[in-house]
Amino acid sequence: MEEHQKKAFDFAADMTKQLITLSTAIITITITFSKDLVGGVSNQYLWLLLVVWGIYFFSILLGLSTLGALTGNLDPMPVRRKDRYGKEVRVPIAPIISVNTDNIVSTSRLQVYSFILAVFLTCLYGYLNANAASNSPKVSESTNKGKGRNVCVDSTIECCDTSCIRSK
Repeated sequence: MEEHQKKAFDFAADMTKQLITLSTAIITITITFSKDLVGGVSNQYLWLLLVVWGIYFFSILLGLSTLGALTGNLDPMPVRRKDRYGKEVRVPIAPIISVNTDNIVSTSRLQVYSFILAVFLTCLYGYLNANAASNSPKVSESTNKGKGRNVCVDSTIECCDTSCIRSK
């Protein structure tokens, strides 16, 4: 194997590992810090967050598949064939010294595309969730001598007793 072929396999494996690591880290961070970063997970956009996690997980699986394909190209399994006496023998196969085979390129492309889609949807989720949190009225109990009236902090909301009405 020539030096540039070794480098191609190394770079392909490194990129795949980095995307696996980033996907795992983003899933962990969004699970751990979603409450602190954007005020909790809004039920309105929970479905989007679950879809994003699924896409990241799919990207991880594709990355593992790509690493397996890289390994399989370098050291393919021998083929079982029958010899002229009918006995099964293993015939070694020459390694495929290229990262440009369909089994590597297809899984690698899908991994990259799914990772990019997941990053975009993560940003969209953060924007929508932050927007929803900033647009929702913040209701606090008033100190109105126990009459049970609510006071809304948002200036476009008027409160009467326990209900709030958006004013024009």
